[in-house]
Amino acid sequence: MVLLRVPTDLPGVSRLAAALLANLSIAAKSARINASPPELQRPIRWNKHAHNNWLRMASPSFDNSVALEILSFNGPELREGS
Repeated sequence: MVLLRVPTDLPGVSRLAAALLANLSIAAKSARINASPPELQRPIRWNKHAHNNWLRMASPSFDNSVALEILSFNGPELREGS
């Protein structure tokens, strides 16, 4: 069984990346239960459904954030990196 640790103390790790790692951990746990009877699978399916909807809602905000961050790299950061 593989459990993923969500790194919250590292600089540069966004909340979305931490949430994605948490969802991967949830998916790994639910994969073990996938062979269980249908009455136990139903709540897991709804949970996955809810998490997928949350990711679909958060993705445009994350994409916009990354795009704006890249657009702002024309100042002192550009000179510092070259």
